[in-house]
Parts: sequence; C-alpha cells; structure tokens
Amino acid sequence: MNEHPLNVLVVDDDRDFVNDFKLLLPSNMQFGVTYSAEDAMVFLATHDIDVVFLDIDLGSGADGMDLLSKIKEEWPYLVVVMITADQRVNSVVKAMQLGASDYVGKDPDLGKLKLSIDRAMSQARLQQRYDLLAKELRDRVGDLIGESDAIQSVREETVRLSQVSSNVLITGESGTGKELVARGIHRLSQHRNQPFLAVNCAALSKELIESELFGHEKGSFTGAHSRRIGKFELVGEGTLFLDEITEIPPELQAKLLRVLQEREFERVGGNNLIPFQGRLLTSSNRDITQAVKDGILREDLYYRVNVSHLHLPTLAERKDDIPILVNYFVDVKSRDMKKSVRGVSQKTLQLLSSYHWPGNV
Repeated sequence: MNEHPLNVLVVDDDRDFVNDFKLLLPSNMQFGVTYSAEDAMVFLATHDIDVVFLDIDLGSGADGMDLLSKIKEEWPYLVVVMITADQRVNSVVKAMQLGASDYVGKDPDLGKLKLSIDRAMSQARLQQRYDLLAKELRDRVGDLIGESDAIQSVREETVRLSQVSSNVLITGESGTGKELVARGIHRLSQHRNQPFLAVNCAALSKELIESELFGHEKGSFTGAHSRRIGKFELVGEGTLFLDEITEIPPELQAKLLRVLQEREFERVGGNNLIPFQGRLLTSSNRDITQAVKDGILREDLYYRVNVSHLHLPTLAERKDDIPILVNYFVDVKSRDMKKSVRGVSQKTLQLLSSYHWPGNV
C-alpha cells in the first residue's frame, strides 16, 4: 500500500509564525500557506490536503472557528489542528465540538508545538490509510456493485471491520452479499495472506458438520477410516466464515461457544487440544434476535459472535443501484456470449426498478 507524502496547509495571518512553523515540519512534507479564510477554501478545493493548521484569529475580523465549521462541513474527515494564543477552556471545547483534532498554543515552546505536529501527522496517516483501504475495497470487492448511500455505508463498515480483530456477525436476506462482504473484510485485514475458508452450515447434515468444523481422528466413528483436519484447524491464522450459523445444531453450538471462549478445541474422538489462531466471521439470513428468542441460536453464543454487527440492505432498500446493476450484468453477459448489447430500454429499466426483488442480487 503506497502512501504519498502528507500535504499540509497552514492558514494564519502571522507570517513570522508561519515561517517558524515550516521549520518544524519534516522535509518531505508538501507545504501550502494561505492568509485568509477565503483563500483557504479555494486552496482546499483545488489541492489534495491531508492536514490543516488553522489560526483561530485570522485578523480583519475573520474567525477561524467559522472557517473550521465550513471545512468540516465540506471535508468532514480532514484533520484540522487549531493554532492560537488563546487557550481558554471554552475555546478549546468549542473547537473540539466543531471537529478539530487538536489545539496548539502560539507559545515559544517549540517542543510542544513539534509534539502536536507529530500527533496531527499520525492522525493524517491513519486517515490516508483508511482512504487507500476504501479504494482497495472498491477495487477488490468488485461484485459489491452500487453507489447508493446504503451500499457506500456497507463499504465503509467493511473497511472499518477489516482493521479490528473482533468477531463479526453479518446479517441480511439471501442474495444481499454476505459472503462478498466477509471476503472483503478478510482481503483488507492483516490476515489477507492467510486462508479464507467458508462453510455453508445450512448445507451440512447434523452428522457431518462437527467433523467438517473440528475434524476427527481415525476410528472415532463408523466410516472414519482416516484422520480428517477440520476447518478450524485448516484456517490457521486466516479467516473462517460460518455462513448461516443459526443452522448449526444446538448441541454443537455449545462446542463452538467453548472454542470461542478458550480459543482451542479437540478433534472428534481426539484428546489433544488444538489452538484456534484465526478470526471468525459468521452470517445469518434470519432475524437474529428472534432466533435467540426462539431458542434456535444460543444467547451466549450470540453475544460471542456478535461482537461487531453488519446488516446488509435488501435490493429493494437500495433501488437507486438497479440501473448500475443492470448495466453491469448486461455487460458481463454480453461479453460471455460474445454479443454486442448496449444496456436496456428505459421502459425495461423502469419495470426492473419497480420490482420488489425477493431474491435480491
């Protein structure tokens, strides 16, 4: 992942301070200066800026707080650090409430100023990495098609969840893309170079699912002619995705709970404890709270797998994406069939957009 040098904008009418300030920045920083609120907004609109250092008093009656508010409204994720000689508590609180990341005093202590600059640089690096991950997600999860607010929110949550290690429960109707999202979380995570294994719990019989998940020893039951390594062991330090976790039999849910609590398990018929080193993602197309109430999913297991939760919208809830999806699938199918098809008629598109899509995508 390639990170570009950070671009810094200083907005301050004190030219002497700006010259001193510039000396404290790392040599590879791209440095811009404006001396008024109006010039700052123009500069931000025409340049790619990572960090803004903004004076609270821009002279001539200009208020840096007003500019801060405008900046955060236009670029909500931009790192902004306020710089001023006024460090009264109410000013600090107001700046933070408006979205400032830090607050620096114009004092002669260059050490404090340098420390604040370093903190701002670190935060900007994190934001830059988030932006790169978001782009990488859009590139990698190509089948998660759409530009609606709902699907954009799913993408953002996928990026966020990829950067933590907690268990994630992904819910949504069949066809909403639960496995696509699980794969996206894995591909953007620190486990990306390790295996991603998916198990469709609904497709396995009660007799087979325990062996599929945990493996078995030779002779542990009729037909066990050799040792079998289960998915919890095969995944190593990768990501294990249990699709439709609510279909796991209750007695096996208890064993799964112990694995998540103790981070170790035994093969069927075995005595040796095997560590579980990977990350667990799960999904369900059921109303998950109702499944707990009905006794389909153990409540204690629910709390273990639902450390983080991501619910996927139905296609009916993001109909703005239907034209994009139609064009995508028409393009894919025309390539597969070696035909030259350019979209669909407006009437067909209106018909597709009015359908309720029970199977989603």
